[in-house]
Amino acid sequence: MKSVKLSILFFVVCFTSAYARFAGGNGTETDPYQIETAEQLGYLKEFLADKSAKGEYFILTQDIDLSTYLSPGNPGYNNGAGWEPISSLIPFEGTINGNGKVIKNLWCNRPGESYVGFMSQLGRYGKIDRLGVEIDENKAIKGESVGALVGYSSGFINECYTKGSITSAETSDMNCYVGGIAGIGNGSILNSYSVCDISIPIPGYPRVGGLVGIGAYIYKCYFGGKINAPRGDVGGLVGCIVSCDIIECASSGEWIRSDIHPIYGINMARGNSKQEIRDNYLGVSYIQSTYESLNWDFQKVWTMPSAEGLPILAWQVKTTPQPVKFAGGTGMETDPYLIANAGELTLLNNYLGNKGLGKYFRLTQDIDLTAYLTGKADGWLPVGNDVNKFNGKFDGNQKNITGLYINRKDHEKYEEDDCIGLFGALGAVVEVKNVCFNFDIH
Repeated sequence: MKSVKLSILFFVVCFTSAYARFAGGNGTETDPYQIETAEQLGYLKEFLADKSAKGEYFILTQDIDLSTYLSPGNPGYNNGAGWEPISSLIPFEGTINGNGKVIKNLWCNRPGESYVGFMSQLGRYGKIDRLGVEIDENKAIKGESVGALVGYSSGFINECYTKGSITSAETSDMNCYVGGIAGIGNGSILNSYSVCDISIPIPGYPRVGGLVGIGAYIYKCYFGGKINAPRGDVGGLVGCIVSCDIIECASSGEWIRSDIHPIYGINMARGNSKQEIRDNYLGVSYIQSTYESLNWDFQKVWTMPSAEGLPILAWQVKTTPQPVKFAGGTGMETDPYLIANAGELTLLNNYLGNKGLGKYFRLTQDIDLTAYLTGKADGWLPVGNDVNKFNGKFDGNQKNITGLYINRKDHEKYEEDDCIGLFGALGAVVEVKNVCFNFDIH
């Protein structure tokens, strides 16, 4: 009996240490496995070695630079073969949320292998969202049926991009497929782009596309890289199409052959094959109205970065959140700070202690805090506390504040929140007047 207990204890310890290899999380949608280092990203290959991860969730919490991890003497070097693609045995059926992060300096040299890329196989239920893959500037991704993101994809790819060099193995096999995002694509690619440089050795006769070698349902995507393929079926977006959609896409890339179609290389649709190819721009234009005439959406999907630029996806433009400001006023008695919404009301916490002395504030609108407090378990942060009291002059101007919710029952967590309300603590010279409340306080 004693030996059995020891065996069980050993199993539990090993099981726990394996799952601890991620930065955090338990793999659920609300608490995904967190990946923040090259080692944790490399561990993902081991973690998925014998399962599809269907129903499991992963999230990148940092940009990940693989340059050291893939260098000689380190775990990812693999005797010069470089990165070992994830899910090479069983297609990945989980969800990877790239979270807007980038995997940098990826490379792999696997000329004798198929389905080469960051991930080998993305299954039917698999999803990769908001992830960037940048290949090492001095290296490439090389293999048979190659895509910088996925070698073979039957899943869903959204808001992803790839950058760097891709090359196929030296083969005359026509079943070699190369694309900037996926080598073979039987799934969907949405709101994504590639600026990869794709190079094919002369003996080869592959199917090559700026985004996908063969297949895929592609919506609102573009290619802006280069294709050097002296032979094979080559298209600006897709090398070979069968049953697929290509809608609201464009290719502004460069290629050495004059016979390359900007959308697809060869159409092998037969019989009942379904295709919808429309609203694609087959050239280069710097005029927004040209694309709008094809029903491109410049309110939510596309944007023109400059007067002389080509359209790019709106999510590529990283916007800096603007700081919340008062609706008006200078804080003087004759020109008080004006407060018209929930965000501006929170600014009162910037005027505690001496900062609030001699400052005047006035509501200009009724304010409903319901939407602002949605998802905030603790509710409203009271203005002022025992350490820093509110010392300003607040005029409610006969306006109503509704939807006020406060849940500060944990006194160990909120040491300074013994007094709670819209205002937590008021100073000796404060003035609060002319305001009505509707509230729920715990």
